[in-house]
Amino acid sequence: MKTSIIVMNVVRMSHVVVAVWLLLVGVLQVAVADETEDRRLRIAEKSRDLHDRMTRRFHEQWHELRESVAGKAAAVDSLAIASVDLRERHDGYTLRAHMPGRDVGKVEVVFEEGKTLRITAPAEGKLASYEQKIVLEGIAPDAKPLVRRRAETHVIVVDLPKAAGVVESSPKEASAPPSSGGRVGEPWDRLVLGRMEQMRREMDRMCEQAFEEWDDLPGPSEFFDRARFGAAVDLKEEAGSYVVRAYLPERNAENAKVMVENGRLRIVAASEDSSERNGEGQVWRRKSEFVQIIDLPGPVDAAQLKIERKEGLVIVTLPKAK
Repeated sequence: MKTSIIVMNVVRMSHVVVAVWLLLVGVLQVAVADETEDRRLRIAEKSRDLHDRMTRRFHEQWHELRESVAGKAAAVDSLAIASVDLRERHDGYTLRAHMPGRDVGKVEVVFEEGKTLRITAPAEGKLASYEQKIVLEGIAPDAKPLVRRRAETHVIVVDLPKAAGVVESSPKEASAPPSSGGRVGEPWDRLVLGRMEQMRREMDRMCEQAFEEWDDLPGPSEFFDRARFGAAVDLKEEAGSYVVRAYLPERNAENAKVMVENGRLRIVAASEDSSERNGEGQVWRRKSEFVQIIDLPGPVDAAQLKIERKEGLVIVTLPKAK
């Protein structure tokens, strides 16, 4: 009889231990979930703050350049001005576009065919209509661009998510494009290209410093924000011709294609890069294509098209039709 009582007590004790253990596991899971959710919210908040600061710096750089003495002199006869900066995160892309003098509320942003981001600005006053397309691989086919318009600074910020599973493991430094043509000789052209490189370095530094401050949050290997493409375009009327300067500091100007179609100038800058994933024996490849399309203000003599390519710069001269 005593033996049976002891066995029953042992069984009861085991039930109590299991119950306590299950309770502790439940509490631990809730605590981990709360910590994960809190960490996620802090990451989201800090990344928003970082991107806001980077957007402000992007605008400040171009505003300072245009407000400089050289910038004001160069912009007097501009018929179309636009600049863009495309950066990659581990889970998506962020594009910033600066369109001075335009009402960004009228600018249309769409994602087409599961790979093409298209931004269209209608003609306004003396500014000609302008369109830019960026072809990106790895974007979710049904992705919807998140568009933020900064009317006071004429800046548009567009975020696009990558498809599930398309996540790079760590940031990689983009290699410098091969030199093409001669060196840029005009002071204004050198100034623009130099400012674009300075802006890229500053924004990279802002991202690195942010992660140093976030000692309890993931490092660049889990987030990163790397420059993928930067460009600027300027259309002017000079001595009976339309002259377009396309600044492409991260592309080989020799590979840029230029064509005139139905009164529109099209400049295409395509690229492809690849790298091997450590330990997996796989080759990761990214393709991207950037297209700038400008409506020419009047008829031109396309047969007299002149193209000059220099380091990171394509200059297109189109004589007006007689």
